[in-house]
Amino acid sequence: MDIEPDGRATVTELGRYAGESGIEVRSVTQVSSLLRYLPANATLTEPDLVALAQVTVELDFYFPVARKSRQEQFRWPQTAMGMGVSASLPQGFHVGGGDPLSRSKKAVAALMFASDLPMANIESILMQHMPNRAAAGPVRAVAARTRDVIDAVATICRVRGYQVPDERALSHLGVRLEIGLPPQIGNLALQIGTRLARVHYLALVSKGLTSYEKIQDAGETLKELVGDDLAQEIHLLLQSASNT
Repeated sequence: MDIEPDGRATVTELGRYAGESGIEVRSVTQVSSLLRYLPANATLTEPDLVALAQVTVELDFYFPVARKSRQEQFRWPQTAMGMGVSASLPQGFHVGGGDPLSRSKKAVAALMFASDLPMANIESILMQHMPNRAAAGPVRAVAARTRDVIDAVATICRVRGYQVPDERALSHLGVRLEIGLPPQIGNLALQIGTRLARVHYLALVSKGLTSYEKIQDAGETLKELVGDDLAQEIHLLLQSASNT
């Protein structure tokens, strides 16, 4: 709230959004607090939004970390920055009393899932300092919850005066976090959705089949990758989408 010169209290746009949005009010304030670590009116990237999402209450759940490992302590903030997160954001991951190490690792997990890395590779990287290397469940949970709040995070950033990716890019990011996909196939995933599994999408990426036009010209390659039935369904879905 703002206090006017005459002493009246008025609700700010951010305060109004905190009351109307579907996320916790504390999530709004914590994202707003983390934004103070960035230059005013900065242009935010998709990795920045993913990082900002990690300080929401909705992402405040257990994720396996090796707290006694010094390598673990230093690895994830550096890895997050290497994946496109602004260097100052991990420095503020303590906002709201959260765990900076867990938040850094969750950001990396979500970004890795939204890439072309196979799940086995993601698990191997994330759990290299842990006795148990299984992490597919936690990785998918982080990505799914990040997807659930990413639009709200972007809105908070806009209200605070930051430049964020446009609506189309946010839609791409949402479906990529939902399924686990790299940027180049985001548009195709918006058309096909979850009818294809992550493994099928990554197989398409490996063959360069990342657009409707390329799939049209794929011939038997598509059937070899996903099978006859799915190949036919993909063609029908894409034809329907192109006619709308």
